[in-house]
Amino acid sequence: HEKANLRRDLEAWRGKRFKEEDFSGPPNGFHIKNLMIDGGAGTTTPVGTAIDGIQFSSFNGLIDNVRVAFMSGLGVYVVGKTTASTWSTYESRINGIIVNHNTLEGLYIDQFAEDMQISNVVSHHNKGDGVDDRGSSNQFVNLHCYDNGDGGGADGTTNYNLYIGSSVARSRFTNCKFEHGEGMSGVYVYGSEIMFTSCSFHNNGELWAN
Repeated sequence: HEKANLRRDLEAWRGKRFKEEDFSGPPNGFHIKNLMIDGGAGTTTPVGTAIDGIQFSSFNGLIDNVRVAFMSGLGVYVVGKTTASTWSTYESRINGIIVNHNTLEGLYIDQFAEDMQISNVVSHHNKGDGVDDRGSSNQFVNLHCYDNGDGGGADGTTNYNLYIGSSVARSRFTNCKFEHGEGMSGVYVYGSEIMFTSCSFHNNGELWAN
């Protein structure tokens, strides 16, 4: 409601008022910037059960300079479209985020969350995958995943620094680093037409003691 306290607080936080079209369809151009979410409330123990730090879905949106840690669910969950009549995450950007020590995946990109630009992301010490990408045509630059996958996650105990799902095609990874993965493998690729350029892989698959 336009007079609700929550709406007033959100408008103050984002620095501008909502418009009616913001509520009449899928979010367009929604920005989340300069935010830290600590699910442990100052401790190393997550509060609650299966609580995600951020659930994000916006056409031409932005997540910038955000840190999410110690959540009992996913760190950042990017939700894609569910029907042909709704917008996807086309041309949304994720930049400069850190996701760490979350119970499930650090960064989880839904099946229909596609055509995004994702850069300067650090994902570490998450019990699930560091990054779980299930959307196509996403472009990753300067992604650093380490010490992820020691249990939990969407795929149970089989977790990785990077998981690329079977629905993914044409995603690109440039200047990325995957190291000290505590799960089964550092990178698991199940999609098609995936390209890695100038990436490094070091001491992954520690569950297999390699």
